[in-house]
Amino acid sequence: MAANYSDQEQVDKIKDWLKTNGPGIIAGVVLGLIAIGGWQWWQSRTQAHAEAASGYYSAMLEAVSLGDTSQVRRHATVLADEFDNTYYAVLGALLVARLDIEAGEQDAAISQLQWALAQTKDEALQSVIRLRLARVLLAEQQLDQASTQLDQVTAVQFTAERAELQGDVYRAREQLDQARRAYETALNAGGGQQRLRWKLDSLPETL
Repeated sequence: MAANYSDQEQVDKIKDWLKTNGPGIIAGVVLGLIAIGGWQWWQSRTQAHAEAASGYYSAMLEAVSLGDTSQVRRHATVLADEFDNTYYAVLGALLVARLDIEAGEQDAAISQLQWALAQTKDEALQSVIRLRLARVLLAEQQLDQASTQLDQVTAVQFTAERAELQGDVYRAREQLDQARRAYETALNAGGGQQRLRWKLDSLPETL
């Protein structure tokens, strides 16, 4: 009888504990399930978003192969407007910038590259964009702006290209000693041997 009473006491204690803590436990379980479901929904939505962006970028590449620049630009506009937080939107802007350069529309290319630069936090991709932007700015004789972009390219793998462009900026400023040092840095970093040799040889002698 004592054993039964003890068992009953334990059951009563469990019931009391569940009465006090049960709603909180249930709520925690429900919230946990909602969180899991929400995370799965978010992952699914993010993947679908990326796949849609990839589709537009693939369509851009196909339009390029067909020489349909108007279609390329239409797809790029959709990427910029609806998928601006994706890698494909940045690649789309770089592609349009290249078309702008080929068409002699340097200001438009600069705008595309500046937009692309603002959309990515990937340091390697930022370096690629800055180098392209510096090259266009240099062609437009915007030397200070080109130099500013080059100063922010710090990745080792871009040392040669960065130094060569810096040499071009110095040469445009007629700072020939600095240009020579920059070209030598590019040469030592494995830049294009023939091209850099020609640039070094063609520098006027300084007094």
